[in-house]
Amino acid sequence: MRRLVQQGGVQVNGERVDDPAQEVGPGDEIRVGRHRFLRLVTK
Repeated sequence: MRRLVQQGGVQVNGERVDDPAQEVGPGDEIRVGRHRFLRLVTK
């Protein structure tokens, strides 16, 4: 995962992630590459 972040292949809420230690929270959408993504939901 760290390599994907360094190469610019990870986005959180449509913005490129540069820091592998960036925290994500409920409602955030994480996209890895062009086709894989998930949305964090809390109950």
